[in-house]
Amino acid sequence: MIPRLPTRPLEHAINDRVPLETLCGGAGCALLDGLRVADYVGDYRMRQSRYGEHDLIGASAQVFFEDDGAFIARHEGAALSRDYAVVIFATFLVIEFNAFTPDAHFLVLAPALAADDGARYQGLWAAQRIERLQLALSEPGAEAELFASVDRLLDTLNRAPDTAATQKPRRGNWLTRLLGRH
Repeated sequence: MIPRLPTRPLEHAINDRVPLETLCGGAGCALLDGLRVADYVGDYRMRQSRYGEHDLIGASAQVFFEDDGAFIARHEGAALSRDYAVVIFATFLVIEFNAFTPDAHFLVLAPALAADDGARYQGLWAAQRIERLQLALSEPGAEAELFASVDRLLDTLNRAPDTAATQKPRRGNWLTRLLGRH
């Protein structure tokens, strides 16, 4: 069972639309270059059954995102000793953790395109980027490279932030700190 990813690195990656090649810091996410973290889903919506009391079919990426894009392929990580799967849709891909359980969560990666809302061909460009990825995955050894790239991305997102650099230096004695006067 893979635990949920930490919030702070995810917020940075999603809100700042950071491309994965920048986020990984040149760590070699070659197959994922040109993509960014678009969303992270894993909350009460995974625990609410869609059709019946014990139905968890909604906790699979293929079904959960069926209205958002056409399903293309599913790459299971079990063959490469990974506890997650990579599910590819027409314009994005999903890293699926703990599928078919109430603890399912999904990391959504989408092409890093300009944030221009008026771009007419944005969907076409996204589909072309995913098509290039799918074509690259047909090469021998590419699936192992994909999972290695995802591992590096997950390591980057799981890294604890440097708290010493983000904390303000303390000033004053304990009484002034207690009273909130700096």
